[in-house]
Formats: sequence, C-alpha cells, structure tokens
Amino acid sequence: SLMTSFLLMIISKVPDLLSAGAQLLGSMVSGLINNLPQILSAGVNIITSLLSGINSMVGKVTSAILNM
Repeated sequence: SLMTSFLLMIISKVPDLLSAGAQLLGSMVSGLINNLPQILSAGVNIITSLLSGINSMVGKVTSAILNM
C-alpha cells in the first residue's frame, strides 16, 4: 500500500537523518569553540555595561525611595 511504502521510505532515511543531525551538532560545537574568545569578550562587555548602568541608577533610586 501507499502508506506502507511511505513508512518504509521514512525508516530507510533514519540513518541519513541521524548522520546529518550529528554533523549539524558537530558544526555548531566547532563554531562555538572557534568563536569562544569573541563570545566571552562580548559577554564581559554586556555584564560591564549592565553593572555600569545599575551603578549610575543607585543614587537616583535611593533618592526616590527616601523622598517617598
């Protein structure tokens, strides 16, 4: 039947799909490792900017709380 043929075709492609998935995962991990210095640098910049922004607002927040 058509359904059986379709299912057999899908089952026959499972090894190819698993192989492609493994290659994709390997490429993603490789890309992350190769770009780790830039990723870490950007993370440090983000955290530094957030802390700077929080630090600049502490005085205003404290003042607003005291004026309530």
